[in-house]
Amino acid sequence: MKESITPHEYPNQIDCAWLAIDSAGNVGAFITAGIGPVPAIALCEAYGQILDVEDWIQALPITSNVNSRRDAPGHKAFDKFAERGLYAFDWTDVHKVGDYVGSYERVAAPTRPLSVRELNGPLAVCGSQLVLNAVDFSNITILDVAVLTLCISPL
Repeated sequence: MKESITPHEYPNQIDCAWLAIDSAGNVGAFITAGIGPVPAIALCEAYGQILDVEDWIQALPITSNVNSRRDAPGHKAFDKFAERGLYAFDWTDVHKVGDYVGSYERVAAPTRPLSVRELNGPLAVCGSQLVLNAVDFSNITILDVAVLTLCISPL
C-alpha cells in the first residue's frame, strides 16, 4: 500500500513530484528529492495526493523527444517526464557536497511541450493549481520557486 500524507504535511525524505504551469501554458514537473521546497498549494486537499503525481505522469503517452542534462544524477528518470512533454526540474542540491544552488534545476526538456489544456483527470486538477506567469520553462535552467509562491520546506 502506498504511503499517504495529510494535507499541508511536507513529504519529508520522500522523493515526489509536483506540477506547475508556465506563462505559455507548458507543464513542468518538479522533483523534490525529499527536501526541496513544495508550494503550499501542492499540499492542499484540492490538489490531490502529491505522492501520486509521478504515477499519473507515467500514465501519459510518450509524445516527445528529449533534450536532457546527461550529467544530472538519474537523468534517465527525468527523461521519462520529458518524453511525456513535461519540463523536468530536480532539487539537485541533494547530490552536491558544495556549490549549492538552492533552487530547482531543469534537467530535461521536451522537444514537444505538453500544454495544460492537454491534461485530464487528476493531472488536470493539480496542474491547474499553480501558474507561474513570470516564468517560461523553455528559457530557464534554474528556478527558485520560493520567491514566486508560498512554499513549505522540511527545514
